[in-house]
Amino acid sequence: MYVPRRLAYLSELYRWLQDELEQRDSQRLIGGFSLYEVAGSYRGQSQTYTEQTLVVRLIFERAAEERERESHEIRVREILDEVVRITRRGEEEIWIIRMPADKLVWARVEVNHP
Repeated sequence: MYVPRRLAYLSELYRWLQDELEQRDSQRLIGGFSLYEVAGSYRGQSQTYTEQTLVVRLIFERAAEERERESHEIRVREILDEVVRITRRGEEEIWIIRMPADKLVWARVEVNHP
């Protein structure tokens, strides 16, 4: 998700993401997140914006069945609604980009050197 970096709502957005991770499994919207900033220019509907952008990477478990996919879509919309609420609808656009990926997990292996 891409949102302009504004101090006015950065801490509230971070706090909401942290709180989501603390929820019980059945209520949690996300499985993890990372934040980073990029600088760039973007063409809006009426002007070009040059600004710092906050990139919010959200981690979801993949939905296997059709019913779960529908539930996933509802969760994505709930997240977008919450981000719009946090930014107080002050932004022209908030972007969500979907990139399906497989999660690969490596466990650390101890190596005994002779």
